[in-house]
Amino acid sequence: MSHMPDFVLIGAPKAGSTSLYHYLRQHPEIYMPSYKDPRFFAFEGSLPAFGGPSDDTIHNNRIVWEMDTYMALFDGVTNERAVGEASVRYFEEPAAAKNMHRHNPDMKLLLILRNPLERAWSHYCWKKTAGVEPASSFAEALKEEDDGARDTWYWGRYARPGYYAKYYKCFLDYFPQEQFKVHLFEDFKHDPVGICRDYYRFLGVSDAFEPDARRRYNVSGTFSHPVAKRMWEASLAVRDAIRPCLPRRLRHSAFVSLTRLMKKEAFPEEMRSRLMQLYRQDILELQELIGRDLSGWLM
Repeated sequence: MSHMPDFVLIGAPKAGSTSLYHYLRQHPEIYMPSYKDPRFFAFEGSLPAFGGPSDDTIHNNRIVWEMDTYMALFDGVTNERAVGEASVRYFEEPAAAKNMHRHNPDMKLLLILRNPLERAWSHYCWKKTAGVEPASSFAEALKEEDDGARDTWYWGRYARPGYYAKYYKCFLDYFPQEQFKVHLFEDFKHDPVGICRDYYRFLGVSDAFEPDARRRYNVSGTFSHPVAKRMWEASLAVRDAIRPCLPRRLRHSAFVSLTRLMKKEAFPEEMRSRLMQLYRQDILELQELIGRDLSGWLM
């Protein structure tokens, strides 16, 4: 039986949202479709045509924009107590909050937020490793974004998703504070089971259930060996061609195997002051909105 979701994980990207999605799905009283990131409420009624690297094959063709197709994602709902989906693009899309409220004003909204500087860097490393980031450096990518060269791209805008207070206030125009549950990535990384149980309580399902949180999803990193790195980036065209032919489970298993060959790269300190200048006021506003001490983000 199709069912409009009563909760949505709305963001933020590269903040543990994919791991949280999988941990929520494990709960027997929660239904979430296997199709993550349908992005329906952001693009309802109109298929976008983003023009960034690989946008046509990776993003444009995966966005669910028709109502019938979206509702079909929930055909498997039976007697679950909470029905939801996860699309982290919603948080930064002005249309999403309005559309979600129109369909279900009682919808519960889940957020997991990460230091915006670290989030931007992780996002860049992820896209660079995927071979779809043409800029030779993080600084170059941020400059192109600032110059508007990436305005028609789906991803590749690394600074924009980090203005959390700005986006949160847009959602507060439509939904009351009590319909939000916000946690920080740092807490989730330290205690994923405890944070999941708090989300469970918020959704009205049993918090006695303990998810298997041993696996982390969509971990960012780069290949440590330069030859492997060049071969991976050069294989983009081949990967784009075969990706639609492979089952989603197989694609995920391959990605998990690849992450074992990657290493984490440290945040480029020369960029810290520049990004902090962008985010400082927004972070201070966010502190007040969510009632959390975010002084650690300002260091």
